[in-house]
Amino acid sequence: MKIDKYSAILGNTVGFHNMSTLTDHRPVASLPFGGKYRLIDFPLSSLANAGVRSVFGIFQQDNISSVFDHIRSGREWGLSTLLSHYYLGIYNTRVESSTVGKEYYQQLLTYLKRSGSNQTVALNCDVLINIDLNQVFHLHSTTKEPITVVYKKLAKKDISEVNAILDVDETDHVLSHKLFDSKSTAETFNMSTDIFVVDTPWLIEHLEEEAKKEHPEKLRYVLRDLAVKEGAFAYEYTGYLANIHSVKSYYQA
Repeated sequence: MKIDKYSAILGNTVGFHNMSTLTDHRPVASLPFGGKYRLIDFPLSSLANAGVRSVFGIFQQDNISSVFDHIRSGREWGLSTLLSHYYLGIYNTRVESSTVGKEYYQQLLTYLKRSGSNQTVALNCDVLINIDLNQVFHLHSTTKEPITVVYKKLAKKDISEVNAILDVDETDHVLSHKLFDSKSTAETFNMSTDIFVVDTPWLIEHLEEEAKKEHPEKLRYVLRDLAVKEGAFAYEYTGYLANIHSVKSYYQA
């Protein structure tokens, strides 16, 4: 039985940032923004505006209490009704590690299988973006690929070494990806926002395979590689975006 058409997986960051002066006692997701807001409010608002009512947040166990304290019941994002769901999954791998323990995918797969959704969107809290996810959902539904990725053209100064740069062909499909190289002489780059829309049954199948590995990788690395393998449709976003990758970029956002 289909319960929700869309489900969401919300992570903390797209990579490990050297922001210890700000994140010693709380994750990036709960950093203040604009006085009364937190960075996690941006993706949660995008999900709420798109009508997504089933969200699974996956966070490293250190200092997770600030996320619980801020979200509480999830009422502000429509996640506290009878037919809405918000879950927090916790894993104990070091935040800078690219691999995870078995509990990571056990939690994710349980959530996805119970969601009954057609499509799943994966996104993070350190890329502040005012995106209409309904547009991405619609475009994904019109393509034959099981995965769609959102990217934005950015200047070198706005990107860090944890961000993935996409090679996109003339038909808007992903050919390859690599981590940003600050030594590159290019003026602009196709930076992945690490927002992915995927077919849920297809995602479950591939995450089950990843979970069988001795050292499974975090979701973002799996999705980046699958985007290349499947020739994902690449959606170019042209609106506001702030890439929070350093103390300086945080205060400039």
